[in-house]
Amino acid sequence: MPYSRLLSIAVVLGLAALFFVPRLPDDAGKDLVAAVREHAGGTRKGALITASRIHVYDGDTITVDGQRMRLLDIDTPEISKPRCKAEAARGYQARDRLRQLVASAGTVEIVDSGDVDRYDRRLVWLMVDGEGVGRTLMSEGLAVEWRPGPDAWRERRRHWCGF
Repeated sequence: MPYSRLLSIAVVLGLAALFFVPRLPDDAGKDLVAAVREHAGGTRKGALITASRIHVYDGDTITVDGQRMRLLDIDTPEISKPRCKAEAARGYQARDRLRQLVASAGTVEIVDSGDVDRYDRRLVWLMVDGEGVGRTLMSEGLAVEWRPGPDAWRERRRHWCGF
């Protein structure tokens, strides 16, 4: 069988595994994961994946097996088009912290909301060792709660840049 065909099959199987892993490794994270699933519509199932499959682009965007995903409920400073030097610096801190959380995780679970954003990224919750990474990043001052609209955007700019 040609290498390219094997690679295609591996990618398809990897993507299928991303959304069809039904059990959690222990009881400790079940309550939080159940709450996230309930918030996501009750029928969504999380997928346990290995940390090595996740590429962290920035503090709120990841890629898994080529699929871009946006973490729900948080916003982190921009690194691709920062509005000021302080935002860029904090954006790299958020990215590096998310990389650290994923790399040191015992378990990583992605709960898909079933929606995509305007950039065609899947909207997901990322759980590390049963804890939502958004909550961790917000508690460390590396993320804020995401809210839509121009007023919220100006508030985030003031938060990261001071203007």
